[in-house]
Amino acid sequence: MATCKNSIDGALRKIGVLASGRDATDQEYTDAMEALQGAYKTWISQGTFGSFRDVTVSNGCYTAFPGDHVYRLAGDSVELPGLIHTNEALTGDDYGRGFFPGQMPYHEGNITPPDGSVVKITDDDTQVTLTWVFEGQTKQWVCLERLELNDEAPLSERDPNGFKAYLAMILSEEFAMELGPIALRQAQQFTYNLALRPASYRITNRKDYC
Repeated sequence: MATCKNSIDGALRKIGVLASGRDATDQEYTDAMEALQGAYKTWISQGTFGSFRDVTVSNGCYTAFPGDHVYRLAGDSVELPGLIHTNEALTGDDYGRGFFPGQMPYHEGNITPPDGSVVKITDDDTQVTLTWVFEGQTKQWVCLERLELNDEAPLSERDPNGFKAYLAMILSEEFAMELGPIALRQAQQFTYNLALRPASYRITNRKDYC
């Protein structure tokens, strides 16, 4: 998977800010990282990865579920799920495997969270919210607020060139540059494909507390 730096370098080259073989300045990287984190937040707020359910945890340890916005009270703990339980007979969700004509899809068991799953955790004491995105390629949860330049960029492997083009589209306004028509189409196609996730948030059966 490409790092944030790789993606930013590619995006800056698409708008002509960065020449081949040259690194951006510290300020350019800082501005680009803010734009990248903003892009993730925009996708989330626009509902690209589904809607959120508010969950308040008290007196326990809670295992979050994709789409949860967890409000953690003092002394409680929240775990991000490594596996989630699903029953297709209840949810009607085939998880991208496809239905067989005339056959009722059915599967029950534990699966990894869908690629692009999101969990928000708000600490009641500090009122700080951390946003976690599940990266299907590495099967790891990534905290957007703690994302750094040399970290792998979540979702970038879906379409590396389209990911760079989308970031370039954002940065073109930041750096007062123009984005070419080909890169613009790549960016639009990336956002369209991003919404076509191989799973949904219709999952209803959940394990809440550990």
